[in-house]
Amino acid sequence: MTTPLRLAEIISARLCHDLAGPSGTLAATLELVAEGGADAADALDIAREAALSLQSRLRFIRAAWAEEGVELDADEIRETCAGLPAARKIGFKFEGLTGYFDPPMSRGLLNLVMLAMEALPRGGTIRLIGNQEAGAIISIEGRDAAWPAGLDSLLVDDAAAWRAVRDARSLLAPLTALILRASGLELQILAGATPPSLRLTTP
Repeated sequence: MTTPLRLAEIISARLCHDLAGPSGTLAATLELVAEGGADAADALDIAREAALSLQSRLRFIRAAWAEEGVELDADEIRETCAGLPAARKIGFKFEGLTGYFDPPMSRGLLNLVMLAMEALPRGGTIRLIGNQEAGAIISIEGRDAAWPAGLDSLLVDDAAAWRAVRDARSLLAPLTALILRASGLELQILAGATPPSLRLTTP
């Protein structure tokens, strides 16, 4: 079974991977400008885009993984997701998402968005509807779209979730399950569609 130390190591590896791209671009571009090896205006545009991408990723990660979480309204959730790199190949449809979501619910929703991104390896659409009181429903559509195998068992068994954490690639499903349970949230897998939709609620 994965230990807390091993989980910390895997999360650190995941963060380094996710932040390396924009931070590397930013550093390299600024170095070129300092050396006079690039057109300053074009280079600064690239640096600005990299800085905004880095800021968006950090904002998302803080809201999804920070212990205290943050309260977000529907527009803030939409803006947070739109700034992620995956938004270039994945369409987000949040027209039916309304109102404010408390920190646990916001945190749960963003973790499910991350999970949905990984469930769309060839791109597609993520739909999110609902509100704090009634709960939120997230669904995915796209070629080869599929939620992680065994997600249902991870949602009801912490031990199974800990065992499922093996490396950075396998991190999101068990980590999401652990976060949802620790936050007192309930996730239902809704039959009737392929892949099925997920419904997140507070007890």
